[in-house]
Amino acid sequence: MMLLGKQQINSVWVEAGATLAGALLQAGLVDELIVYIAPKLLGNAARGLCALPGLEELSQAPHFKFNEIRQVGPDVCLHLTTA
Repeated sequence: MMLLGKQQINSVWVEAGATLAGALLQAGLVDELIVYIAPKLLGNAARGLCALPGLEELSQAPHFKFNEIRQVGPDVCLHLTTA
């Protein structure tokens, strides 16, 4: 991120799986999330949105605020920023 900043690149969009998303969140490198939610449910063996090992209490959770909530086809798009 420091190298990108030196090149005046101030924003990076990442479409990530649970492992990378969790690592970026734990490193404090996320200040905005865009999350799409489909009206479907999966079982407990499915991968979650973010892998956040050791985070087991709400008091430890990163805090975000809703900036926008909109329906996109059958899905919902959440635009979140850090609180």
